[in-house]
Amino acid sequence: MDEGAAQAIRQADAFYKNICLLFEDTCALVQEKCLSEDIRNLQGPEGNFAVWHSKDSESQRLYIFEARNKIRFIRFLVKVSDTKFRGSATKYKAVCARLGIDPVAPLIVTWGIFEPRDAVRFAQDAGCRRHWADNVVLLDVPDSITLANPDSYDFDTPVLVGTEGIDSWYCERATVKIRGLMKIRDSHDIEALVGDVLGM
Repeated sequence: MDEGAAQAIRQADAFYKNICLLFEDTCALVQEKCLSEDIRNLQGPEGNFAVWHSKDSESQRLYIFEARNKIRFIRFLVKVSDTKFRGSATKYKAVCARLGIDPVAPLIVTWGIFEPRDAVRFAQDAGCRRHWADNVVLLDVPDSITLANPDSYDFDTPVLVGTEGIDSWYCERATVKIRGLMKIRDSHDIEALVGDVLGM
């Protein structure tokens, strides 16, 4: 048995389980803080760590919910799908360059507010909601569509993302913030993140 390979697998397993735990704790705190209010889950909490075949894998977690009269989201983006990265990724790569993060394994948390104009499609189409979660960092957005200037992105700074009258498959309007995932280490960091998510 190759002990080095086995150790690498154990370390990767522990890393992904720790990410899952942080995400679960974050979502649980959101729900706890909204106990006395109406909260409606629109997507998730859900996520995956998947290697679908030799040319595509992805690791991410997503929670979209309505609370305090706004549609809010939290996403942990660990590893980007190779299919999305090979496709319409020019602007996404520019965002990553601006933030100084690895575009394949960005290790970021994104959160904010979605403001769909086509509320019916957004409510009924899970694929559309997941696509918007990509779009807030300009992932899976063709070069012909402008949602935001990649140079406007910075950590912990709100960025307005949106289209004007384009197909609602692309994010119509959102405010997003980004933080390095490795900065979410403990309950105090989770508390601060959830406070910001619910305070926007």
